[in-house]
Parts: sequence; structure tokens; C-alpha cells
Amino acid sequence: MNRLPRDGSTKADYKWSQALNYLPFEETVVIGHDFWSILGGETTYEELLEIYLEVGHDKSKSMLDSLAFEF
Repeated sequence: MNRLPRDGSTKADYKWSQALNYLPFEETVVIGHDFWSILGGETTYEELLEIYLEVGHDKSKSMLDSLAFEF
């Protein structure tokens, strides 16, 4: 299935200038795959993204209906 988003999942992809300019970013910040691997193991990040995509697919119509006030 491998349609998982990759933007921002590594330090090299990270673009938010406030964090890059004001934090010791390379030494202290852990994001994306690296962060979730620490918390839950090597496959946690990919599993979370799959769940996110599945729930989004299953709930998208009802969410759009709610936002449009079911018009």
C-alpha cells in the first residue's frame, strides 16, 4: 500500500523557521519516525499513519457533511 506521507517526517524535511532558528534543533529535537520509534518501536510511525489514513477514509463523508451542515 505504501502511500504514506513523508513530508516533515525527518529533520532534513522540517521547514518551520521558528524552531530551526531558536532551538538547538539538531541536538534536541526528535520528530517523525525517530520520535515514534523511541515511544513505540520501529514500526509505530508507519502504523499510526496507516490508522490515520484509514480513519480519514472511513470518516471523510460524515466530516464533510458536518462541516457543510448537511446541505
